[in-house]
Amino acid sequence: MRLAGAGTIDQANEVLWDFLPRFNQRFAVAPAQPGSAYRQLPAGMSLDAILCFKYLRTVANDNTVQFNGTTLQLLADDYRASYARANVEVQERLDGSLVVVHQGKTLALEPAPPIPVTLRARKGRRSNGHIPANGAYAHHVPAERWPGALQVHKIEHHPPTTAKTRPPRKPAPDHPWRRKLLT
Repeated sequence: MRLAGAGTIDQANEVLWDFLPRFNQRFAVAPAQPGSAYRQLPAGMSLDAILCFKYLRTVANDNTVQFNGTTLQLLADDYRASYARANVEVQERLDGSLVVVHQGKTLALEPAPPIPVTLRARKGRRSNGHIPANGAYAHHVPAERWPGALQVHKIEHHPPTTAKTRPPRKPAPDHPWRRKLLT
């Protein structure tokens, strides 16, 4: 393009339209067989399944597959009730859709429900169940708001200011570590 003096896109297009007929006249070859060189796609073959990104995944015990930060829930079908620990192929199609395939069979899936909050007892001193009347528990949920509503409150963590250190324990004189291996 530089040798032809094209400096803009319009000039480059003009050079190209002048160059293509000369190039085709010089290098064109007649086909060995007349007609189109393209073949029909065989029946049952899907271009969407061929022209996609494919990733191998292992199904978790709860019948879910993790892919790109999302969780996909596999649904039971007539073939299998659970796909736990099965190796599957996640196909990311060109239109952005996701398909999960197991041994050539497309599986039904849906977005997994959000992971529920797990409530566990924490270490440390526990309450005796008494709530002071002076409002010391400001994060307490009123009873009228409780049915059906789970309120999550941020609890601040304060690390201990001084660490308690213990001197290392010294084994007793008759401890097995103090015995000789060969007597």
